[in-house]
Amino acid sequence: MSKETSCSEPGRASTRILCSPVSALVDRYRKAGVSPLSHHFYTGGRHEMLNETNRDEVRTNLLLWISEVLHW
Repeated sequence: MSKETSCSEPGRASTRILCSPVSALVDRYRKAGVSPLSHHFYTGGRHEMLNETNRDEVRTNLLLWISEVLHW
């Protein structure tokens, strides 16, 4: 789920989803040394991901992430 690339990389500025204010925040956390850090952006996602049309995918990814973090 984690993306290792940064919004400040060449070619990223033209991609609205990947260079959103959230991406900038993820970059700031990474540069500040926050670890572990993971994120996932959903194409076409708006603000309430657990109730979007792809909510099954979102919930599955969330449960997989929780299992990974808790080492289940």
